[in-house]
Amino acid sequence: MYQILLVDDEALVREAISEKMQWADLGYELAGCCEDGKEALEFVRKHPVDLVLTDICMPYMDGLDLCECLMNEFPRMEIIILSGYDEFEYAKRALQYHVTEYILKPVTSLELSDFLIRLKETMDKQREQEKKTSEITAAYHKNRLLIRSNTLRNLVEGNRSQKENEEELRAWGIELTKESFRVAIVSINLFEASSALDEKTKQESGLISFIVYNITNEIVAKYQAGEVCQGEGLKTLILFTTNKPHEFMGTVAEIAEEILAQVKRLAGLEITIVIGKYVTLPGDIYKSYEDAKQAADYRYIIESPLIDMEQREMTTSKRFHKEEEMEPLFLLVKTGEREQLKEQLEIIKQNIRKAVPEKSKAVFYLQYAVNQIGEILNTADRECHELYLEKEQVSARLASAFGLEEAVALLADYCLRVMNQLEVSKNQGGKKYAVLALDYIEKNYSDPEINLNSICAYLNMSTSRFSCIFKTITGETFMEVLIRTRMEKAKELLEHTDLKNYEIAERVGFGDPHYFSVSFKKRIGMTPKKYAKMWERKEKKQQIERI
Repeated sequence: MYQILLVDDEALVREAISEKMQWADLGYELAGCCEDGKEALEFVRKHPVDLVLTDICMPYMDGLDLCECLMNEFPRMEIIILSGYDEFEYAKRALQYHVTEYILKPVTSLELSDFLIRLKETMDKQREQEKKTSEITAAYHKNRLLIRSNTLRNLVEGNRSQKENEEELRAWGIELTKESFRVAIVSINLFEASSALDEKTKQESGLISFIVYNITNEIVAKYQAGEVCQGEGLKTLILFTTNKPHEFMGTVAEIAEEILAQVKRLAGLEITIVIGKYVTLPGDIYKSYEDAKQAADYRYIIESPLIDMEQREMTTSKRFHKEEEMEPLFLLVKTGEREQLKEQLEIIKQNIRKAVPEKSKAVFYLQYAVNQIGEILNTADRECHELYLEKEQVSARLASAFGLEEAVALLADYCLRVMNQLEVSKNQGGKKYAVLALDYIEKNYSDPEINLNSICAYLNMSTSRFSCIFKTITGETFMEVLIRTRMEKAKELLEHTDLKNYEIAERVGFGDPHYFSVSFKKRIGMTPKKYAKMWERKEKKQQIERI
């Protein structure tokens, strides 16, 4: 719908035209009616219209003076003069003011309608052409920006030879005349945990990354500090250039802090900026980019919005051994010591930070812990199937967590829920000691010296009290569980190894091979040798059946 304004000092004329014209059918909407040119000018300044239909002779400001003002202020506006004066001077002035049409009164509604229809068709074509021109101009500008951005990206990422880079940079008028260069990577935190993105955010990701790019580009341009382009994974890349690298350090930090603040204020987004070290040759710029990529990987551990590799050395102070470091945690989960659990998790977190491993290694350490804790639950309470299977989901969330703090919180939550389930499944009073004793047996069954006294010394309690608690909780005596454990381990060795009886006896805690054979037959119902042969025949039979 085109907006139209009617201007005439005669009320009857205004009413007649207003009421007789089928504006909507013609593709117009009557925006208003004015009595003179002065009132009309004030109206269009507040309510822009597409077409003004005006008389000439009016008080305060006539139609031709109105046309002159409209031409100067609104050159794209269409103007039609309805006049009862068939004089050349009026028409001549009207042409000077780019009036669309000069129509003599009287005019019928049908004649005016026909003209408005033709005018609408003309305006439609003009607007369609303007739209196409605008789209072509925008596409051209966008493509130029994209190609220029890709040229810079190829330079930063090292995707072209030095000669190719020089030719492309020259073609776009980009001169690298400074002596020192460094690359910064701007990442949007929201996109780093990809599994957490909802469908709407995924659809808007391109727009969000462009907003960050725009803000970054404006700030870097303001400081005349280098070039900005878009990188892979919705990231923004900054190529800082300077002749005074030492003095420029403070400027880089100032720029980074301003980008962080402006993106937060204008877009409500949290971002991370990692900056590589200086290089002195344009052909080595990709090395600074690789340096920044490495720093971005350590962000999982460091969890700082700004990481400057010139001011931070990623040295490994200690190696992190997952089995040794995690073992105290597993024991606390088994015994239900919640307060100590928090302390141990903090120790693990700090040890990982001191080791400064790559993200993949840090995630692997924590996933190992989740898996082992799930196995503790599976061993102690086989009824809790869902919580056991949930360890796979927790492991996946550890990998997608933004940083170590969030990942350790996920591990802590799983530990506490497993502890709660273990608490529900075990009897009150003695389960803690029984769990410790079972753990002790599992780790020391191969020691021929293990006995009731040694386990009681380990638990710091009397043999009579321990025996009573252990039998109540497990339904077996300590020695029965020890022998059963040893026999189960012996069966595994007989089934899967070619070890001799005396070797197996030593591995499962029997100093005397003969006593081992007697105990095995008493427990299993056949000698170790006979059991091994029986298993061998069973294996062969299964192989034949599979064939």
